[in-house]
Amino acid sequence: MPRISQGQTEEKNVKSIEKALNILLLFSQETTELSHTEISRAMGWSTATTSRLLSTLQNKGFLIRDPSSGKYSLGGVLYFLGQIAKKSADLSQICTPILEHIRDETTETAHVFIRDGIQRICLAQAEGTQSIRQSTKLGTKEPICYGATGIVLLAFQKPEELGVSLSKLKEFCKELNLETLLMKVAAARDQGYWVKKGDKDGSHVGCVAAPIYNSDGSVTSCLGISTPEFRFPDDPSHFVSLIKQGSKEISRQLGYHGSFD
Repeated sequence: MPRISQGQTEEKNVKSIEKALNILLLFSQETTELSHTEISRAMGWSTATTSRLLSTLQNKGFLIRDPSSGKYSLGGVLYFLGQIAKKSADLSQICTPILEHIRDETTETAHVFIRDGIQRICLAQAEGTQSIRQSTKLGTKEPICYGATGIVLLAFQKPEELGVSLSKLKEFCKELNLETLLMKVAAARDQGYWVKKGDKDGSHVGCVAAPIYNSDGSVTSCLGISTPEFRFPDDPSHFVSLIKQGSKEISRQLGYHGSFD
């Protein structure tokens, strides 16, 4: 009988851990209970493999099984770990290395904005290294009807939230062209980001922004890169790629496991 090497054993263990984690990721706010059969079918595993993994997860407290229905749900250990993760998953701490990476890649300013009602607030920033650069003072508030970051924070609200925000913005910004704003919001939501190069607001700023998803799928912050208008590239595809990848990375670290489409 051929001997199993230490490397093969370690690889097998890693694959088992990956399978166990994939079981946990089947659960969501919409799917709080799953049967043995549903899990086996979803993962494409044999009954024996599924049983072994479910038993291990149950014994460690990651899953609990309802004796009457036979269905599994997430266990108390995950709640305990989630509370710890919630304390450590600070947005400004998570985004700092990503902001610095984008700044170093482009020499331009990268920042994260959060939504506060109909205002956007600069939460964190890695300021560009060029002598003429675009930057925002931390804590600065601006209406979310302006700028790429504002459009993104509007676009990825829930429909009922968007309606409330638009009503308030109409009162706050009397000169607001609601039809134009809605076109931008729809386009940003459709493509998953927004690009702004100058505007009628006279800001002379170029910017690319993309949403950051919270663990529950909501969007209350976004990642952006800003430049003086004269230096904004005619083809911003590199900026778009960096911002989309950065926002995905932050979202994942915040606990989001959904789609980015």
